[in-house]
Amino acid sequence: MHIAGRKMSKSLKNFITIKAILEKYNARQIRFVFLLHHWSSLMNYSEENTWPEAVAKEKAFNEFFRTVKAHTRNIKIGESEQRWTERDFTLKAEFLR
Repeated sequence: MHIAGRKMSKSLKNFITIKAILEKYNARQIRFVFLLHHWSSLMNYSEENTWPEAVAKEKAFNEFFRTVKAHTRNIKIGESEQRWTERDFTLKAEFLR
């Protein structure tokens, strides 16, 4: 990981701790930062460039799962043409958590 174009290190005093990042961002957003970055290329950390996309992706995923939950609450299983299996009920239970 690089910060401002230089390799992150204690000796250069250009490091940031997970604890410091967690004061501004949540754990899911930190995961998105790493998931959005290709594993084999250098990661250049900056407050302006690194976080906006991760925050936006987390928001999009949250909206998607809220929409799924809303739709599953409105489904009347008995009136549906679809026959649910045990896996379907398990999946619904996971979405409603």
